[in-house]
Amino acid sequence: MRLFIGINFESTIRTQLVDIQNQLRANTLRGNFTYGGNLHLTVEFLGELPSSRIPAIQAAMRTVEVPRFELVFDQVGSFRRDGKDIVWLGVRPNPSLQKLQGNLAYALRQKDFKLESRPYTPHLTLAREVVFRDGSDRNRSLGKIPAVSVQVRAISLMNSERVDGRLTYTELLAQSLPSSAID
Repeated sequence: MRLFIGINFESTIRTQLVDIQNQLRANTLRGNFTYGGNLHLTVEFLGELPSSRIPAIQAAMRTVEVPRFELVFDQVGSFRRDGKDIVWLGVRPNPSLQKLQGNLAYALRQKDFKLESRPYTPHLTLAREVVFRDGSDRNRSLGKIPAVSVQVRAISLMNSERVDGRLTYTELLAQSLPSSAID
């Protein structure tokens, strides 16, 4: 199983995110756009693991006591990998998200999970292998986007697999975050 822990979105939020993808799509010649049902924010990538590790993952998720919080996606950018652009949607700096990720990574390492050591840079991948209409002027092609506000109430253990040729993310379990003062 190829597993990660992420933040899923309600359908109304996914609709707003797909609208941003469509705005981007209008400025591209081509690209591999993330399927709307797969749009999520990864908190921790776990990689290929046997299903026997799921109880340990769930136990680590239960230890995270960061209260529910709000995220705001308000920036779009790109970077090049292997000569092609990957376009992402960025999150406004958020101490609660950083604490959630840090606490989760600590709990997983305590259970002998091997995690990436690079700093956590929260982003949502909108598209891969993008070719912009304006060639090298990515900034103009990316344009301005409306801010999208998300209430984070839970984290989810997700499985990534190909189903009928399409990459599909399936929620295996969810862990609610404690209520906060904004609820």
